[in-house]
Amino acid sequence: MKLFDFLYLVTALPGILSQIQLQETGPGLVKLSQSLSLTCSVTGDSITSGYDWSWIRQSPEKKLEQIGLINGGGSTY
Repeated sequence: MKLFDFLYLVTALPGILSQIQLQETGPGLVKLSQSLSLTCSVTGDSITSGYDWSWIRQSPEKKLEQIGLINGGGSTY
């Protein structure tokens, strides 16, 4: 059984995101007993620019779940 089918980095930015580039690195799919480490780099904006950035996972059942958050001040949850 796979823990993640897809992992999305979703941002709560208003308007069009055409100038912002997000690059995720990592395996994306792991088994339930494995850990997962991902790195995301952002160009065209700063993750501390006043917007919230969320890590969202999609389970094998296709349910979306927020698994992490960087708020506009740079704090992580």
